[in-house]
Amino acid sequence: MLSDIAGDVSRCISSRKAFLNGDAKQDYSLFWLQRVIDACNNEIDESELPEFLDEVNEIREYLKGNRDEEYILRYWKQYEQIG
Repeated sequence: MLSDIAGDVSRCISSRKAFLNGDAKQDYSLFWLQRVIDACNNEIDESELPEFLDEVNEIREYLKGNRDEEYILRYWKQYEQIG
C-alpha cells in the first residue's frame, strides 16, 4: 500500500534526523530505505515504478545531505492516506 510506503519514508527521515541530532544512538535510515525499495518493487505497478524509483533516489540524496526533509516528505504526503 502506498500509505505504508509513505510511512516508511517518514520513518527513514525521522531515523536519520534523530541520529544526526543526537537523539538516537543508531541510525536506522538505511533499514527503512530498504523497506521502501522492497515495497516499491513488490507493490508498485511496473508502469509507475520509474517515478517511485526516482523518488527513492531523492531519499538517497537526502541521506547524503543533498536534500532537505521537507523536499522528500512533500512528495510522499499525497500517499499518506491512500489505502
